[in-house]
Amino acid sequence: MSKNLLKYLFISVSVLIFIISITISYSFISKEKSNPNKLSVKNIYTKNIKYTDLKQIENIVSKVKNQYIYDIDEEKLSEELIKLPFIKSAKVIKKYPNSLIIDIKERDILFILDNNFGIDSDFTIIDQDISKYNIDKNIIRIYGDFTEEKLKKLFKELSEVPLIKNRIKSIELISNRRWNIVIYSNNRYILIKLPEYNIKETINKFLKETYKTDLFNTNFNTIDLRSDKIIIE
Repeated sequence: MSKNLLKYLFISVSVLIFIISITISYSFISKEKSNPNKLSVKNIYTKNIKYTDLKQIENIVSKVKNQYIYDIDEEKLSEELIKLPFIKSAKVIKKYPNSLIIDIKERDILFILDNNFGIDSDFTIIDQDISKYNIDKNIIRIYGDFTEEKLKKLFKELSEVPLIKNRIKSIELISNRRWNIVIYSNNRYILIKLPEYNIKETINKFLKETYKTDLFNTNFNTIDLRSDKIIIE
């Protein structure tokens, strides 16, 4: 038997198998669709929801309830869900014969603004009052008319000084130039007035000089780092 004939037979058999598979699949779908109760979406489950209002999700997913599961566009449904303020991503999974699982990833809240809106880890504003939710009490409050660029720069510098960053309760932009931060330690609040430039270096220098005095167990309430001469009150 020649190689060309073998090649022809192989291609013919492959095409035949493909056609049979498509026909069987189509027949199966047609048969299942003839039974609307079996393949229509009856159950919708959501995962990993902490902040998002369930009613908002229900208003979106209710549109696909009782539709044929084969006809549901998972990507389109996900796009609708991520329009909600707290939702960063949503993965829609079909679980045959009649269920959907929606795996939600919510935004990580880094800051709370003075109007109770949030700012997430991508520095995107969540334009919704988040005070009514079970928000972590350690989330930093932030005040002032700041830009995203200024906040990112400050947070980057403070993140490199964890001794201070992990104790911050609030941040305020002063005169659109520099920042004040309030930290909480040893059951009291301490105001730290930061310089306009070289924030990380200034804080580290101060911490190095005061390390032996145990900074967080002293009685002062204000640390002024705005000039070379540190003022403690």
